[in-house]
Amino acid sequence: MTSRPTAASSNTSIHIFPAINNAPLNSAVAAADLQFSLDGNGWKSTSGIANYYNFNDLKSSNAIYVFFSSNFFKQMVRLGISDSGTRDLINFRFQNTSSAESGWYEFSTSNQLIIKPRDFSISIISDDYENNPHREGYVGPTEPALAFDYIVTTSGKTSADSVRMMATGPTQALNGINYCIFSSPDNSARVPFPAQLSIRTSTGGQQVFDAGCDGQWHDITNALWSSTPWNDISGDVGVMNKTNVRFTLPMNDPISLKTVEGNGWYGNVSAAGEIHVEATWRNIN
Repeated sequence: MTSRPTAASSNTSIHIFPAINNAPLNSAVAAADLQFSLDGNGWKSTSGIANYYNFNDLKSSNAIYVFFSSNFFKQMVRLGISDSGTRDLINFRFQNTSSAESGWYEFSTSNQLIIKPRDFSISIISDDYENNPHREGYVGPTEPALAFDYIVTTSGKTSADSVRMMATGPTQALNGINYCIFSSPDNSARVPFPAQLSIRTSTGGQQVFDAGCDGQWHDITNALWSSTPWNDISGDVGVMNKTNVRFTLPMNDPISLKTVEGNGWYGNVSAAGEIHVEATWRNIN
């Protein structure tokens, strides 16, 4: 929010609007990425001289509100603009439309907001660094499970406040339980397999989640994380955390001996899915 000078006269020929002072940033953002308002409810996008308020409009308010979209900050990060204040990035311009030769008049905001881009990230990779890991096995009471091991990494000024993960893929509920569904090449056989996501916790135990490829999020914030120092885009010291997670498909569950219709089956079945991760940071200075 920024204060404005008092409009002492009734004048509709003088237009007031914000402008971005940084040319690369101005070219990178869209009109809706910087908006302004007199009441915080009705907003105008920044579009050169096209959108504005006049002196008569200003009489209804004692402040001008400014909205920055997430893309505005993303473009700042992309362009390497760091530790910039709103006084350096944005001015308000006056245009006297009845005297075009009078030129521009500009003033900076009275309130100063220091914008410090922060670089947060989360990633997941197979621990064997394969882009598309795959496993093969057989179904039977003594057959070993198919295990997929992954490394989850977060980086930021601080550790993430919460981290979640989920498994997605062909799925179907049977007797109230979600299963991953493997299909034969001609789709004549659809076979259910249970699935699990597991982590080692910060207390040294193991936590296992049922994950039948159903897209349900599971909280892994309390996983055992290894931490190393890391510098963010602003040069401030942050932290990089890593943990291991496992996605398991048991091959010895009796339910997998039959199709979803309850019929016996023989041959090859397959499925493809994804593991998703999400991290949230709150109250970052």
